[in-house]
Amino acid sequence: MRLRAGAASLLLAAVASASSCVFPNLRHVEHVHDVVRVQVGHDTRDQVRALLGAPRVVDTPELYVYDWEKSKTLFVFAIASNAGAIVPIGFTGTRALIVFDDDGCVARVEVEGAGQSDVPDAAASVEQLPRAGATPAPRGACAHGEALGAHYAGPESRLAVHRIADGIRLCDELGEKEVGRLVGHFFGFAISQDGRLAATYDREKVLMLRDGSTLEPLHELDPATKKGMPRDFTEFSPLGFSADGGRLLVFLPKLGTVVYDTATGEAVLRRAESRAALLSPDGHLLLTWVSRAGLTLTEVDTGHDIFVRPPPAKPWGGGSAAFSMDGRHLAVASCAHAEVWDLGAMTSSGGAKGLEEAFLLPFSKMLETCRSWSAFSSDGGTLAVATEGTVTLYDLAAHRLFASYGIAWPVAGVAFTSDLTRAAFTTTHFKVAMWEVGKVAKAANSGTVDRP
Repeated sequence: MRLRAGAASLLLAAVASASSCVFPNLRHVEHVHDVVRVQVGHDTRDQVRALLGAPRVVDTPELYVYDWEKSKTLFVFAIASNAGAIVPIGFTGTRALIVFDDDGCVARVEVEGAGQSDVPDAAASVEQLPRAGATPAPRGACAHGEALGAHYAGPESRLAVHRIADGIRLCDELGEKEVGRLVGHFFGFAISQDGRLAATYDREKVLMLRDGSTLEPLHELDPATKKGMPRDFTEFSPLGFSADGGRLLVFLPKLGTVVYDTATGEAVLRRAESRAALLSPDGHLLLTWVSRAGLTLTEVDTGHDIFVRPPPAKPWGGGSAAFSMDGRHLAVASCAHAEVWDLGAMTSSGGAKGLEEAFLLPFSKMLETCRSWSAFSSDGGTLAVATEGTVTLYDLAAHRLFASYGIAWPVAGVAFTSDLTRAAFTTTHFKVAMWEVGKVAKAANSGTVDRP
């Protein structure tokens, strides 16, 4: 691995020592810097805080993420029965992620500069990561035009494009050919994962459930969505289905959050607050989050909050979350790091247990405002996390990041196919760009890349 000139080294050593904490495998240690010693399997959370100071990104019982203010060398000692090797790693301007076990001892340390060390010649900035070879939908293609969002759905992986000017277009997976269209002005649109159902919320304040293949109306949902809505209401209202299409989530800035049973059309849960939200695959759990209030997991049928996690020490901005398709795991990501939780262990322990994996994302200069998007592969083996400037793929079975890509232009939305082989970016210029995941564009500095 190549290091930047003048950079200090990270040393990883394994030494024999008795410890009250069980030593797990140190899965991987990536980039870091200048004169702090942390012992894996030995040091506690309080000791880490005393050594490093107040964390600048995340501080929870399970995690500690620190942005270096000054050049440091982090000495990480793995407590084990056998001596280990000394490995040089890292340079100035890095972050360290420290994961704690159930006993509050350091279980794993991961460190990072501007790009993960699994990426060849790890970059000094996001702009220097391998460039995602995404191309804007060409003029005349189904996905061309001004778009608010793009959604992959259905076993045939159709791409639904929510356009500003003329409504909803259903395209093939490549975004080239049109297979259906719904004309109108819509403030909200969603399509179920299996492609059977779609939903729209229009300028007349009508919430309509539709056939996912033809977009023909099936029935209007609870007309109470119209009540109290100001006449001049023009805000975008995100919608989302549970994976089985049995429930529909609607959050309206002026009315709050509502979950509907799509079979009966009745509202099964209403919350006065409106915040980013996600339904579990079976529709029985509602995850909501906001930067100042943290995460809340709610039973839809009872309205009972079963898990509340306070926000990190530093607001995570437009964080994201995703459930695995089997409903067993929950991923939570900011623009700084990502976590994967065993949902059963998390809920049964009140959040004291269940953290299975945590890893750092390529450094972003936009930690205060950056948004992110997360998705599991259909087999649950890979997690994709996209930000406004990068896409990261993490192998959950091997516990390693295997790719990070830079994005050539500011991104306002990301959609993946269920197998994570394709992605569609909605840019801040309301264009849609298509990407065959893993395809890398020719090296170019960001100032010369065509903007869609």
